[in-house]
Amino acid sequence: MSNFEDKTPATMELHTDKFVETKNFSYAMSAFCRARANGHPIPEVILEFIEKAFLEWGKYDGEKSLDEILGIKPGKGKKSVLSDEWTKQRNERLFLIMTTLIALEWSIKDAAEGACCWLQKQYEVNPIKHRHLKPSNAGRKNENILLDSKTLEGYWYDSKYRIQREEAALRAQTPLILMDDNEKADYQRRIRNLMGKI
Repeated sequence: MSNFEDKTPATMELHTDKFVETKNFSYAMSAFCRARANGHPIPEVILEFIEKAFLEWGKYDGEKSLDEILGIKPGKGKKSVLSDEWTKQRNERLFLIMTTLIALEWSIKDAAEGACCWLQKQYEVNPIKHRHLKPSNAGRKNENILLDSKTLEGYWYDSKYRIQREEAALRAQTPLILMDDNEKADYQRRIRNLMGKI
């Protein structure tokens, strides 16, 4: 599953609305990539934004940078301008996994551990593709761990992540309804395998 795959258009629409509200490039980029990854039409407001930027860049014959035109502020130090968005998407995916496992009667602690093991495996299998999964502060205690389960468990209880948790719970409902008992058992088995508990 790519970083932007999402079978419902809800997240794309949310990010489009956020872009309209804030004019923040990262929301436009996310809405565009989510639409392309899932076969949804690209929102007109995003296409207009891209077209306007390209026309302006052409008007200045490349003398004005696309960064300036798109309103992309350089990151501090070596931090990517998209780091915050990538971290948000990472957390959305982890909360979705946790929500699914909790609905399958896992404890919050075990669900956090399973989600962190999933995250770790994604990075280990393809560190280039999933380089965005590694935040700048990862590995302070252990260079090999992207996110420890205690930290993720803390995110679960933190009120600032409430909306992300609620969105994850909504997104988890459809797959859970569609999964039969064998598929639910297989899903749990795969996560336990990543945790080294099989």
